[in-house]
Amino acid sequence: MDQIQIEALIELAQEEVEKAVEAGNPPSGAVLTDSQGKVIVTAHNTQNSSNDPTAHAEINLLRQAANILGRLTFEGYMLFCNAESCSMCMSACIKAKIKHFYYGAP
Repeated sequence: MDQIQIEALIELAQEEVEKAVEAGNPPSGAVLTDSQGKVIVTAHNTQNSSNDPTAHAEINLLRQAANILGRLTFEGYMLFCNAESCSMCMSACIKAKIKHFYYGAP
């Protein structure tokens, strides 16, 4: 995957941020792709709108991906976020066996 593709996927995560903010949620967005860069699912923070303190973008993304793909782990998949994940989200992604992380901002 080249830098242009990475930046495009970070930009897609940023589009999810806009959805989060419009709904009154903290600014966080995430994208999960397969090893070739094909988008599997996008998600944003819904913490306030769903009244769920765990509804961060990455957690929402993992839940959706598990339903779509019918699996609990995502070896070979890549996560793209607008900013560095919190400890809860990073732990969940590690448990889901995601090994490749890209952030728009540390």
